Amino acid sequence: MNRNFDELEGLKMILLANSEFDTLSRFNDSYVYVRPNDDKNNDEEVIFKNQLNKFISKEDFKLRNLLREYIEAGWNLNIKIFNEFAITDMIRFFLNSDDPFDEEILMLNHSEWIYKL
Repeated sequence: MNRNFDELEGLKMILLANSEFDTLSRFNDSYVYVRPNDDKNNDEEVIFKNQLNKFISKEDFKLRNLLREYIEAGWNLNIKIFNEFAITDMIRFFLNSDDPFDEEILMLNHSEWIYKL
């Protein structure tokens, strides 16, 4: 598969939740997220409306599952499994956190996320 992947690297072939395409690549600082295999909710599209460009579309079920398998097998791609760490990163991005590595997330409006959830 490595040889086949080399032919695909750099192609805009990942359909995102906002209907745009993203590039498949390795060793990239920018990531998109794929849902865990056992997660059936669509909460990310409701909570993170302004970040739909960070989610792989649910429309191409076969490609999404194939990419998830490669990530779970340890491939270093610009795709991550959507989990609690990804949620934390996205909340920090949404709140324009000054320090993305800080353990605390400071919020000016304390009820802002309560209403979203």
